[in-house]
Amino acid sequence: MSVSLSAKITLTDSAECYKNFTIKYYYDETSKLTLQDIQNKKFKTTKNNFTFGYLSGTTWFKIVIQNNSTKKNFILDFSEILWKSFNFYQLKDGKWDVQYNGLDIPLSQRSFKHTHPVFKFEMPTNSQQTFYIQGKTVAGQMGKFEICTQKSYFSESHFELINIYMIFAFSLISILILNFYSYYLTKEVVYLYYMFYTFTFILFSAMHSGFYLLLGFDGWNEGLHVIGTFVLISLIFFSENFLHIKEHQPNIYKFFQLSKIVFLLFAICIFNDITYTAFLFNLYSIIFFILLFYATIRAYMHGYIGVEYYLIALVIYSIMMGMMILTFNGLLEYTLINRHLFLFGAFIEIVFFTLILANKYRTISLEKLRIQEELLIEINKNEKELKRAVETRTKELELAKKELEKMVRTDHLTKIRNLKSYRDKISELLYRYKRYGSVFSIAMFDIDDFKLINDKYGHKTGDAVLQELTALISNNIRKNDFFFRVGGEEFILLLENTTLEKAKKLTLHLLDIVEKQLLVIPEHTITISIGLTEVEQNDTEDSLYKRVDKLLYDSKENGKNQVSF
Repeated sequence: MSVSLSAKITLTDSAECYKNFTIKYYYDETSKLTLQDIQNKKFKTTKNNFTFGYLSGTTWFKIVIQNNSTKKNFILDFSEILWKSFNFYQLKDGKWDVQYNGLDIPLSQRSFKHTHPVFKFEMPTNSQQTFYIQGKTVAGQMGKFEICTQKSYFSESHFELINIYMIFAFSLISILILNFYSYYLTKEVVYLYYMFYTFTFILFSAMHSGFYLLLGFDGWNEGLHVIGTFVLISLIFFSENFLHIKEHQPNIYKFFQLSKIVFLLFAICIFNDITYTAFLFNLYSIIFFILLFYATIRAYMHGYIGVEYYLIALVIYSIMMGMMILTFNGLLEYTLINRHLFLFGAFIEIVFFTLILANKYRTISLEKLRIQEELLIEINKNEKELKRAVETRTKELELAKKELEKMVRTDHLTKIRNLKSYRDKISELLYRYKRYGSVFSIAMFDIDDFKLINDKYGHKTGDAVLQELTALISNNIRKNDFFFRVGGEEFILLLENTTLEKAKKLTLHLLDIVEKQLLVIPEHTITISIGLTEVEQNDTEDSLYKRVDKLLYDSKENGKNQVSF
């Protein structure tokens, strides 16, 4: 497209900058015309702030300037960075001098290291010159020309949009960090989607401002719309999760899944510079936002937390983003407000979303606290009954515990202590012996020929013998003696604070009373054999047991009904 500033601009000493004037332009759809070709073309007139929408060709601008001032050096400033090429032509000494600019030209090769096109030109006093500007872009063809004296341009403080974009980007980085911390606390995936959305918008603002050019990256004229597709893809991921689209709006959910693919295809087509793809992308985006509004209203009707604020943020963002889209498409006049107000809307939206997510976490926490308070009130109402029930149950459990412990430590037939109880007690006595020197003796005995009793008189009689023996022995030992059944007919006595000499007397007495008083079976004398020993230095439970068992064996071998020690 070819634009020419044909309207003559007269420069005088009464003004330092010219911000409102008309220009001439010519559109070359083929992008094949040269400067020589377009000089005889018929140009159209437009304002110096213009928007032609999405055009695939080249635009030529022509400007005729009459310098009636005393200044010679001037600056032509252009507001937009998104032009792939934007070259300034001035006739010098019969030849056209070219200052190349646009995204195809790195900052290091431009006459001014600005992200947007800036051109320096010189004109003698009382002279007239014609200048041409050649521009091409895949974005909307729009922008604003201004002409200033060099002195004015470099001495005055010019408003730089890139500074606003940088502030916006760094604010979003802070929000990104905040949401990462929220994800760390909650582990909810909605925060990850929102971080994705925030990050893509940081890239989107970098493309809009040209900030990435200052970092040394080459220009990428398709980049704005490519990144824009990913902004919308990330918005889909966040919105469908936050609004619970999948659970309650299956048809909208299917459309969102399709839109992810469509936007990705748009990104590929825009990247490959396919004609009018960016225009179609904007049209599809409008359809997407309409359905997003519908889905948000449906989610609000379901009563989800924070959806009303999401809807407010979406309205603000959509209005301001819509102004930018209409400007890009040539449907709204190009002004700084129409062109860049979306930035303010996006900031409001992102801050709103951040507050919504924070409030959602807070609301859930408060709801949990409310439920806990209600439970506490209910618990307090029944505190007395609960306390009584707990006390009663505790007593029952304590009794059951004691009964269970007794069962675990008691022999079920004879009702005296069992092997487990013996092991606990022998460990205690050995500890006291080693710590305090408290001596004790151990006696092991069993019933002589007990197998014969079982075989001849039956097991019931054998059980009766065991029970009667247990009762007889229990009645003839001291209170501080410990009696255990450790096997079928095998018993152990632990005689605390008793030396071997004293233990001999007790065990001999037991031999005597068993032989004389254990009369379970008529005309059958029942006797026992005993092994007896006293604890010794370095004894262990195992060594004691083996020694007393060996002594019991000696009693058996030597004729039974006796004590070996």
